[in-house]
Parts: sequence; C-alpha cells; structure tokens
Amino acid sequence: MVDNPQQNGVSKGKLGPQQLDVILRRLEVLQTTPSAAAGLLQRVLSSWRRSAAPTQVQEELAAFVSCDPAVAAFLLHAAGSDSDSPPGSVRQAVAMLDVESLAVMAMSMEVLAPPTPRRKDAFDHAEFYRHCQAVAAGCRIIARRLELPVDPQEAWLAGLLHDLGKLALDLCLPKSFRRVLDAARSHQGNLVEYEQHILGVDHGLVGHRLAQQWRLPQALGAAMWLHHQPMGMIPPSSAGAPLIAVVGLADAIARHKNIGFSGNYAFAIPLEEQAKSAGLLAEELDEIAAGMAAEADRCFRLLGLENPWDNQPYVRAMRAVGEQLARANRDQRRATVELAGGAEAFGRLADFTSRLTAQAGVGEVLERIAILFAGVTNTAVAPDRPVAAYCLGDPGEPILAVRYDGTGSPSWRTLTARLPLDQAALQRPGPADRAVSALLAEPRELDLWLDVSNHSHQPLVCASQIIGGVLYPSAPTQPEAAPSAEMREAICGAVALALAIVGGRQRATLLGEQLAAASTVLAETHLALAEAKTLAAIGELAAGAAHEINNPLAVISGRAQLMRDKTAEENDRKTWATIAEQAQRISDIITELMDFASPQPPAQVAIDARAFLDAVTAMFRSGDHPKASSAMVDIEVDEGTPQLWADRKQLEEVLVEAMTNAANAAQTDLRLTLAAEADEINSAVLLTVSDRGPGMDPATVDAAFTPFFSLQPAGRRRGLGLPRAKRYVENNAGRMWLRSRKGEGTRVFIQIPHKPG
Repeated sequence: MVDNPQQNGVSKGKLGPQQLDVILRRLEVLQTTPSAAAGLLQRVLSSWRRSAAPTQVQEELAAFVSCDPAVAAFLLHAAGSDSDSPPGSVRQAVAMLDVESLAVMAMSMEVLAPPTPRRKDAFDHAEFYRHCQAVAAGCRIIARRLELPVDPQEAWLAGLLHDLGKLALDLCLPKSFRRVLDAARSHQGNLVEYEQHILGVDHGLVGHRLAQQWRLPQALGAAMWLHHQPMGMIPPSSAGAPLIAVVGLADAIARHKNIGFSGNYAFAIPLEEQAKSAGLLAEELDEIAAGMAAEADRCFRLLGLENPWDNQPYVRAMRAVGEQLARANRDQRRATVELAGGAEAFGRLADFTSRLTAQAGVGEVLERIAILFAGVTNTAVAPDRPVAAYCLGDPGEPILAVRYDGTGSPSWRTLTARLPLDQAALQRPGPADRAVSALLAEPRELDLWLDVSNHSHQPLVCASQIIGGVLYPSAPTQPEAAPSAEMREAICGAVALALAIVGGRQRATLLGEQLAAASTVLAETHLALAEAKTLAAIGELAAGAAHEINNPLAVISGRAQLMRDKTAEENDRKTWATIAEQAQRISDIITELMDFASPQPPAQVAIDARAFLDAVTAMFRSGDHPKASSAMVDIEVDEGTPQLWADRKQLEEVLVEAMTNAANAAQTDLRLTLAAEADEINSAVLLTVSDRGPGMDPATVDAAFTPFFSLQPAGRRRGLGLPRAKRYVENNAGRMWLRSRKGEGTRVFIQIPHKPG
C-alpha cells in the first residue's frame, strides 16, 4: 500500500478521524517477514500431518505466534471476527480455529518484500520485532514481580502489540511514516510529536482504532493508546490502568537499554522516576532488562529473524500447505448455500440488528445498511447498479459514504458537504440527483461511484433530523416483491436509530481521544508556565536588586578604591582592593540577571551556516578555556542548508556556551562536532553541538536549563550559562534542547528559523 490519499478516498493533508477510519478499514492483515511466515506455515502443516494431542499442537502454535506482533494481531482478528466472545489471548484464539482455518489464515498473511539498500531512516522490521518481544517479556516479568492484578498472558500480549500502530502506519503510509522516523531520528525527539505534526495522528491512536475495528480486547486497545501517557494523567479507576502502567514501564526499559528498534528517542518521564513510582529499585531494573533481552533473543531466533528475508523456506511451505488444502477440499464435500433473495424484509432487519456489536463503528453500520437495502428493495446489485449509504457528521465535517455492488467488500470514501444543508429537501424521499445536489458541495464527486440519474434517495431520519440516507437503484429487479411503504418506513426508522446510537458513541470516543491528546499538551503547558513564572520572578528580583543594590555598591566600591589609594600599608591596600573587586562582582551578577530576564531585542541578519560555524570555532579556540586551543572540532554542513535568520552575537554566545560546557565536562582531550542541516518540517535550520564526553544522568539533564544550577565547584560558574543561551535562542524565535546519557556523550540541539523568503 502506498501514500496516495486520493486512492484511499481521503483528501490531502493531515488525517482526520474519518479519513483514518477509511484507511484502516481497508487494512485486513499486517505484513510479516518471510522467515516468520515460513515458520508459521511449517508448524501449521506439521500439526496437520501428525497425530499429536490437540492441546500440544495448540501450545506449540501459540508459543510461535506469541513472538510475532503482526501474526498475533491477525490471529486474534480472525478468531474474533465472527464470535460473540473475542479471544483474550493467543492460546484462546488458536483453540477457536480448526487446522484448516489456521492454514487459510497462514496463507493469507502478507509477506514483506526484502528491503532496498538501507537508508538511515529505514524501518528495521527485525529489530522492531525484537523491541516488541522485549516489551512483552518485560510486561510479564514486571506483573509477576509486583504481584499486580494483571494476567501474565495478557501482560505479554499487551507488550507484544503495544506498537501495533507503527506496523499499520508503515504499511498504509510508508513514505509519510519514514518522514516521521527521519524527523525523530534527526532531532533525537519524541516520535509521537512528529507523528502528530506530520500525519495528524500518532501510532498509539492508530493502534487503538485498529484494535476497535479488529475487535481486539478492550484492555489491549487501551494499552496501545495510552502507554506513552504520563501515568498521572490516567485515572487509577480507568479500566486496564495497571496494564497500561506495566506496558509503559516495560517500553521505557526496552528503549532505555536499546533492546531493538522503536524509532523513539525521547523520554517524557525519566526511567528511574517511573521505576520508583512502581516500587522498583534501580538494581531491579538491570535484572528485569537482562530477562527482557534474553527472552527477546529467544523469540528472535524462533522467528528466524537472523536471516528474515530468505524467501525459499516460505515458498516451499506455501506450496506444501496449498497441496494439503487441495487434498482436504477433495476429501470433503462442502455444501454451497445461496442466499435466498426473497427473504422477508423484517427477517433481514433482524439479521442486521443481530450482527451489530458494541464495538461497531459508523462505517460498519453503513456497510450493513447498504447490504440490507439491497435485499429489502429486491435489487440485484451489480457494478452498474450499486447501493450507497452515507452518514452526516457535524457541520463542516466530511460525509462518510459506503458503496456496495455485490462484487466484494464495500468501498469507502469521504465527500464534501454542502453548507448549509437543506434539511426539508433532504428529508423527502425522491430522485437521487435532487438529493445529491442538496447534499454535496461538489455533486460530481459521485460520478465514478454511481449514476444518480437512475437511483432513488431514501433519507434516514432520527428525532426529526436527517442523519444519513441511502441511494439505491430506482427499478427493483422484482417489483412485485418490494416491501410496502409502511414496512420500508419501519425499517428506515430502525436503521436510523442504530446509526444515531453508533454515531453518538463514536463522537464520545473521539472526545476521549482528544482529551487524552490534550493531557499531554496540558502537562507541557504547565511546565512552560512554571518556567515563565521563574523568569518573571528572576526579572523582578534583578530589577529590584539593580535599583536597591547598585547605589550602595557604588558607594562601597568608591570608598574602597579611595581607601586603597590612601593607605600606605600593603596588606591594607590588598584588603581594600578585594572589597572593591567583590563589589564589582556583585554588580556583574546583577547585570547578568538583567540580561537573562530581559535580553536585548535581536538584531536579526542572514547568516551562512558554514561560515558561521567556522567563525564560532575560531572564537572558541581563541578563548581562555584551558582545553580550547587543543580542541578537535569537526564541522558538518548538509548540502542545501539555508541561511539562518538570527542575532549573530547572541547566537555566537549560544554555541560558545555549549562548547564550553562540553570542555568543562571532558575528562580527556576535547572532541566536538558542529553540524547544520535543513529542518524542513519547522522551516528552520537545525544546529547541533555533539561531544564524546561522560554524558549526564537524567536528573542533570532535567535541570540543565534551570537558572543557578551548576555541577562546577562553588565560585567557578553561576549556573546561568545554558539558561541564558536558551533565552537567547528563544529570543530569536528558536528552540533549544539536549539529549544525553551517562557514558554516551551529550548532544545540544539549536533550532533557528531560516532567512524569510
């Protein structure tokens, strides 16, 4: 599947809720590697041929499937699609399917094509599987260690499927998702942030929606959706809250210990803080991580992911299972039952209502409405005689429509509504062309779907408001068997009520999703407000100090200099000189505070990135830091990097401060890399200062931009260097952040707008 919004029936740009549902509705199966698909086929074939006990066969298949997130999700989907009680584990799903069904399911799995020559932003499926397997193992270990009210099998499955949305995005929107991965890698940032910025949705929401459509257990969907949320934002009374907490902690451990590939580089909450809130000690984390890595290695080998792209075993297994299925088909006599076209209309309505589930979405209801009307109107649908059902959204939202022509699964698309709608005209049954003209801003949007000139329109009305309608062929194939007007009215009222109930529930779900997304923004806003209050307090302190202290300081400094010049004793001269120097030092501190709290407005000019980094390097080397002159500095500027637009002096101080911090932390020779690249997403230039020093622990990273925080000995630095640098960057409409780990060095990111125009 490729990035083509028009083929997917959605408009260009970020995805809205309905567009996301349209895309996911087409997603019947995820892709797995050839090695994993071959292993599944071989085990199905083996269980088919040998006379092992059913329980033993099920255990072996479940153990294999439980290592592959794509196969596990598809198996749960296949087992639960026609069941009133969807399975809660892989073992239950295997038990619900006979061996023939398992064989058909295994043969219908889509297999990934071998990757092209690797790019730095490629989605590494094998290492992604390792990450999912490690999180699954971590969830089970943590649940048992903490004795939580979480079933270990459920914990494993939740960990295995927690990132299912990434597989869906990689399959449905591969080019856009790779842009997301590249942006997160380049900025060493939060994957969710770049998914929302580029796609309009994040993988957690995609997983949640896919879990609803595939009728996966509600707890699994909640874990996919909320495992990146700060636990303080999830009410303890929420269903599945302990499971969500376990998945979030296991995911953090796997990412922190670099077990597999997740594509996410930022941690909203330090791992130690998460562990502490869960009641785990630091030494326990290492023990849990070791168990996760060992279990992931076992699963990795079981799926043959050391050589995942070897197609030959898969081809042989497909051929063998196909031959076995052919023999089974010859041995069994299957009765073919044809759907009677003359079934009673109310019988069809009963079937319609019985098939609706609590998890049904608006799209599924529209599908069943289209199929129902094809029956009750006695219409033999065909590609040139389809039935279409639609649902109105809130004012300004697209219209969701489903077309059914009897040749396969119904097709979906979104349509542009005409504003305002003529409710009176639409509530009267009649010719389809009249209704379409009153309904759509662009009536020609339906030209490739159906010929409105030979269709009729049946409105669906609930509480005196039109909520949808059906377009069906005007001439039924058996007019004598068509239902009476009273019967059709009763059927329309029932399906309209069902559509209204499902639509209301879906809007409530959407509101919950929006509130969950807003909670993250709210947490970030609280941090920004706290920082703003701190800056305001410093500004008031600096202004007051400048007014109240500078005058007495001037008197002290002047008198001290006068006494220094008058006295003849050398010791007394030194004493008075020290007093004058310290008074000047106090004055300098106040000046720094004033500059930090209220920096000068920037005199922005266009700056060439290469020349600027060369100049900053020369400026640093000529400084008085003992390691400056011997520092090894590499400069990397990507081709096509645009000019920066900033106050040159302020930006020079920012980079020199970052280089000085690296020099202070360096335990051996200083080696730095200054880099610049285009940041197209933010219309900016991204500058980075990277060192190979000892790195920082999470507490130091969190406090790095806090005023007066410093790890240097007292009296050496005042802890305003990095905070002031950040103020300068923000003063130039930019952003500044850093990423660091103990033993892995530090990387400072400076995002500056490029020259306008």
